[in-house]
Formats: sequence, C-alpha cells, structure tokens
Amino acid sequence: MKKGLFALVTLICVSISTTGHTNVSEIDLRSTTEAQTYFVTFSARGECLNGHAFVAYGVENFDNRITYLRAWGLYTENRNKRVSGGIPSKFVDESTEGALSKISDNLIVKVNKTIFEKADEIRSGWAEKEGYQLIEKDCVSFLSDVAKGIGLLVPERSFSTEKPQDYVKSLIEMNIQKPEAPKNLRIVAD
Repeated sequence: MKKGLFALVTLICVSISTTGHTNVSEIDLRSTTEAQTYFVTFSARGECLNGHAFVAYGVENFDNRITYLRAWGLYTENRNKRVSGGIPSKFVDESTEGALSKISDNLIVKVNKTIFEKADEIRSGWAEKEGYQLIEKDCVSFLSDVAKGIGLLVPERSFSTEKPQDYVKSLIEMNIQKPEAPKNLRIVAD
C-alpha cells in the first residue's frame, strides 16, 4: 500500500476507532499501472439513528507527496428533517465538515483514471438533479449509482439495507472476494 493511501486508511481507521467499529475493506480494480493512484471510497456514518453515506474521491502520485481528497455527500438543502417530496438537495464536501472522523464502514476501491473520471461524472450528474427523496434521490442512492457505475455489485434497497451503514456493509460483503479452498484439496493425515 502506498504511503499516501496508507495515510488515508490510517486516518479512516483512527476515525473509526473512536466509534468502536472497524469495518474497512479495500479492492483493487486497476488494470494497468499509472503515474498516479486513483481511488473512490464508499463510506457510511452510523453515529446517529439514521446514519449517512458519502463517496470520497482521491488521487496520489507515486512519490506520495500529493494527495487530493474530496468526499461528497448528498443532503437536503439546509439539512431539513423533512425527507419526502421534492425537497431541494445539495452536495456537501464531507472532508471539510468533519465527517471523516465519524466513518463506521468504508470500502476503498483503487481504480484507473478513466474509471475515476467516470465516477466523478456520475457525481456531476447527481449535482444537477433536483429534489431529495428517500430511497430514490438520497445519499444511499447517490453512493449506489457511483458504485454501480464503476462496476461494483450493489445491494438492492430493502428493509435490511435501509440505513446507510447497513447498505455500505452489504456493498462490502458483495464485493470483497473471499478465498476459496482448492477444489481438489485433500487432507492427508500422518
């Protein structure tokens, strides 16, 4: 793991340790080596009753001297508590709002530049959408669209994935490959 990404993961792990939860996973979807490392992370905060989900975009060079991180979450405008029917929405940079210190679940996905740019285009498209509505145009819907857009498997929205932290946990479980035992494995006793 490169130094800059290590620093991000360390920041996330330290942040998570304050919440008592340590659900951090990493996937590498890169098909080629590039001059910079690009990553998209899918994060949730579970510190409150409803929780919140957001997507972070990061870039670092091989010298690990420059790291760029922006973390975008979708909210109702003025963070209105009413959550149905055409409420104005806005994106908030979670990295400047202190949200990174409250992450409970996090999936870090290393990607190539073209996939990174595609993920950012999806964010730009969401920034142009009007209205906030639970299940259809909310923070989890945004996160899900970006995850699907970069080729991840995404869980269906259901009662079990209703809260953002549950959705991100399911996203992690669906995409982390678990090692399988070889099919012809034979145990030989002495």
